[in-house]
Amino acid sequence: MPPHAKPSQVQVSLEQRITNIEKLLKWLGGFSGLSMIGLLSFAFFLGSLNTKVSSSEATINKVHEDVSTGERSLLVRTSLIESRLSSIDTKLSTMDTKLDDLVNFRERTGVKVKTLPEPVPKQ
Repeated sequence: MPPHAKPSQVQVSLEQRITNIEKLLKWLGGFSGLSMIGLLSFAFFLGSLNTKVSSSEATINKVHEDVSTGERSLLVRTSLIESRLSSIDTKLSTMDTKLDDLVNFRERTGVKVKTLPEPVPKQ
């Protein structure tokens, strides 16, 4: 027979086919208990995941309620920070005005600030 020729198919009898199918079913039947255990464990995993999501949802709802309507809510804290920032802004504006007045006074009086000569480095 040439090397590139296909081997002829072997004719399998009906009894051999039935025997092969029975062997396959017995082999797959051995995994039925294992697959049942797998399905039950997967169902248990999904149930525990559902419980975790439910408890997380309750926690998220509680945090949202505290942030939006609680005594120390985000709105209250934001308004406190805004009032502090506005007072700081007012103080900075008054300082800016005072510095402008000082610069104008200096320019009117002609006061010049002398700079000190640089020290001679020691050798």
